[in-house]
Amino acid sequence: MSWKHGRRWLITAVLVIMPFGGAVLLLYVAGRLAIGKRRRRGTTAEADPGAPLWT
Repeated sequence: MSWKHGRRWLITAVLVIMPFGGAVLLLYVAGRLAIGKRRRRGTTAEADPGAPLWT
């Protein structure tokens, strides 16, 4: 495997992984926003049994 071939493989891997990374990041940000809104409304874990422990 030459250096150029390795670089091409790396670029391909990045292009394949980036969309997944972006989707994960969007889900993470959306989750944080949802948790923030829930906290601002004053909803506690006791009042919302469906909420995970870390909210």
